[in-house]
Formats: sequence, structure tokens, C-alpha cells
Amino acid sequence: MKQKKLWKRSLAAVLALALAVTLMPQLALVSRAAEDFVAADLTYTGEEQSLLTAGSVEAAHDEGTVYYKSSKEVITEVPEASVIKNAESGWKTTATELKGTDAGTYYIYHAEVYTEDEVEQSGEFAEVDSVNAGIKQAKPSVTVTQPGECTIGTEVNINSTIGAANDTDKNAFAGSVAYTITYTADSSTDPVEEASVSDGTVGQVAWTPSKSGAVTITAVFTPTADTYTNYTASSDASEAVNVNVAKKTPVADGDLTGTAIYGQTLSDVTISGNNPKDGEDAIAGSWAFDALSTSVGNVGTNNFAATFTPEDTDTYNTLAGTVAVTVSKATTDVPTMVSLSAGTTVTASGDNFVMPQGGTSDLTANEASGYDGIGDITLAYSSDKNTYTEVQPSSATVGDTVYVFAT
Repeated sequence: MKQKKLWKRSLAAVLALALAVTLMPQLALVSRAAEDFVAADLTYTGEEQSLLTAGSVEAAHDEGTVYYKSSKEVITEVPEASVIKNAESGWKTTATELKGTDAGTYYIYHAEVYTEDEVEQSGEFAEVDSVNAGIKQAKPSVTVTQPGECTIGTEVNINSTIGAANDTDKNAFAGSVAYTITYTADSSTDPVEEASVSDGTVGQVAWTPSKSGAVTITAVFTPTADTYTNYTASSDASEAVNVNVAKKTPVADGDLTGTAIYGQTLSDVTISGNNPKDGEDAIAGSWAFDALSTSVGNVGTNNFAATFTPEDTDTYNTLAGTVAVTVSKATTDVPTMVSLSAGTTVTASGDNFVMPQGGTSDLTANEASGYDGIGDITLAYSSDKNTYTEVQPSSATVGDTVYVFAT
């Protein structure tokens, strides 16, 4: 009867310890019967971890042995001594041997096995307070893949990967990944759909940049409730991926041409041709020569650099081009023929009298325009600009004919 009575003692009398190991970060243990129990600060890793770092309970009998057990289930009856001593039962002789793998609340129990009247017994201890500590849920991770080259208005794909303590956990994940795309310059954002997650694989989503410039992309993974027993309800935001969205480069549409007269500069030339395009649409803007003061050059076709500048410089780059300028001969008034005589005054036939080069000049330059000349001739301005005094050159004699050009 005594033995039977011992086995039927109530749980309040025989449960040595009910230590609740919870998800709370506080690790303090208060115990009236346990000595220096310390719960470990644990986060789920997918591997077994020791639930306690220190602590023990003193045996109540001289030859008693205290055993410890952790369980996520509440134990309502003290097992028989033979069960406790069985290595397969999970009862340990050292509290720090108790281990857990999954996140959640663990109850830690202790019971003493001792011999009384030559019969092994298990049981009775004073009540011990619980400890608030345990294995916390881990956070899943999400990593955004660096996208390729990004250009304003051009669709680009966004991908990411899920991380977990091990591949088994990761491959069980389902849920969604939400992206945030932020422009550095003004903190504006672009909308993008959430990506679905199935069997640990994140679906691909499309993004069309609305602006150029620096962009950051971040993501948050939210698993569905039945796939994150050991994980928090969402991941932290991923480390930001930095992207630069390039402006669009206009596409040239045909040749650029211009016409000029010998002696002019590019500032006198109008560029003819189409504005470049974005797809099928012409881009608003204008062409201009890079160096307006440059001479158009000799008669014929000469090429000069020009640049297209768009009106919307936030969206489009400039575009370099080449203008083919056709240069024609300059025209002049019919030359005035005069006979040289000492002190003869010659009046030009136009308002702008073109002196031979340098004032005193070799007439060879005029010969290139199809006119003959002789020797050197010096022309000097008179007070009314249109009248010039001819000075007889040393190589000509009175009565010789020379040409005086006016334009």
C-alpha cells in the first residue's frame, strides 16, 4: 500500500520543476528549489541547442538522483522510475543536457529517483517557479538580385532570393515579397507588384523606371502563416540594392545637311534634317553646330560636328551628329575696269569695297576667282569710304588696265 500510495502522489507534490521556456527575450530564472538556473538566449537555427546554461536541483534523499526533462507538451503525471532512467525517455541527469530545436515554449521538469524500502521511487519536490526564456523564432531573409542595365521607360526584371536556416526550411516557404523602389533625388517611388513565393522560390516581377538617376531597391518577405513555425511573420527589409537609371539616348533619323557660300561661317548656316526619335515619336529639341565661328571652308561639301539638345533633359541624353554643308562660290559685282593714270580716283560699284588681301596685295588671289591682275596695287580709303585713291604700282605703267572688285 505504501508503494502504491507513493506512485499516486499528486502532480503538485511530485513535479519537481515546470520551467516555461518561452519566446520572450527575458532570461531571468526565479526558483525556490532550483539553484542558479539560467536559461539560454536562443534563436532558432535548425539545430539542437541547449535550453539551459546552468542550474540544478538538490536531491531530497541521500541516494536520490535528480533527472531533468524538456517538453513542449505539459506533463501531467510523473513517470515511473524505470521510465525516467531509460535513456530513450529523454530524461537527463544534468539540466544543461536538455536541448530543443524548434522555436516555441519549452517546459522543463525534474523528478528524483531514489530507493525507499528497497523500492525505487520517483517523486516529490517543492514547487519551483518558471523561467521566461527559450528559443525565439528566426527571421527569414530576402536578398534582391542586382538588376542589369536600367534605362528610363524600359522594362527591367526584378528578382530576389529567400534565405533560411537550412534548405529544407527555405524550400517549405510560401508567401510574397514586397518591393520598395525609391529615387534618391526626391524620395519618390515607383509602383511594382508583389512577387509570389512558392517552394522557397521568388517569382520575377517587372519594373519600368519612370525617372533617371540613382535608385534604391529593398524587399520584405512575408511567409504565409503555415510555413513559418520557426520564423517570424516577416523578414527585415533587405539590404538596399543601388541602381542608376540611365537617360534615353535619342535615335538619329536621317541625314543632316546645310548650304553656305564661300567665305561664310557656320553661324550663317541653317541645319536641315529631322529631329531624332524615341521609338516612333520625334523628340522635341534642336540641332546646333558645335563651333559656330568656324569657316565653312572651300567650295564643295564639308562635314561639321553638331549636337542635338532635347527639351526634356531629364529624360533624354544629347546626341552627336554630323552636318554635310554644301559650299558654293561667292558672287561679286562685275569688276570695274579702269586705266591707270597718275592720281586717278576710282569709285567702287558697291557699298563694300573688297580690298586685295592686306591692303597692299598680290592680285594672285583674284586670279583664283577667274580674274586677271597685274603686279601689286595699293588702295587707300578716302573720307567717304566709297571713294578710293589708286596708287600706281611700280610694276605697271600709265595706260595699263587693272581690275578693281566690289561686292
